Amino acid sequence: MPWSLSDGARTLHLLHRWERLLHHRINHRRLVSTVIAGISTVIAGIDPDTKQIVVSLPGGEFLVAATKERIAEHRFKPLMLQFRVLVLQLHTDWIYIERPPMGVNPRSTIDQAMVVGGIASILIERGLNFSLVDPGTWKKGLLGNGRADKPLIRDWAIANLGLPSDLKQDQYDAACIRRWGELSSGR
Repeated sequence: MPWSLSDGARTLHLLHRWERLLHHRINHRRLVSTVIAGISTVIAGIDPDTKQIVVSLPGGEFLVAATKERIAEHRFKPLMLQFRVLVLQLHTDWIYIERPPMGVNPRSTIDQAMVVGGIASILIERGLNFSLVDPGTWKKGLLGNGRADKPLIRDWAIANLGLPSDLKQDQYDAACIRRWGELSSGR
């Protein structure tokens, strides 16, 4: 079914409602220009955390949903509401999401698994394709070391992806997850 002006007006109305709910400004021009220019297919990488979700897109572009709530249970709802809005800007072939690591702290693993489950639920609702990837898998496939530490990931992303040196670690991780996804899918 073709996209109509009434659909656009409805979409903008919904975006304004989300803005009021989240107290966050949405880039309408970018969203509308993406719809008008046509959908380009891309692979995205997501580095999820209980405080923020970082989405890496080609060209060094990032989308971030974040919350400052102190208690994990209180962070989940605002984080998912923000991510739901960010998903409107995703036009991808496939999204690779880092699977929660099995750590020493079961509570942390459970909290991260809740976030990944929320992300998966929203992506399914929007009809977007995704896969979960273990941290050791993308690190081994991309860096040759399944236990690569943060400085090694940062240095590799700067050298091989052309990212600036002033980004946050989660942005380097998301960009590397995206690149691993591109390589594993033959792109």
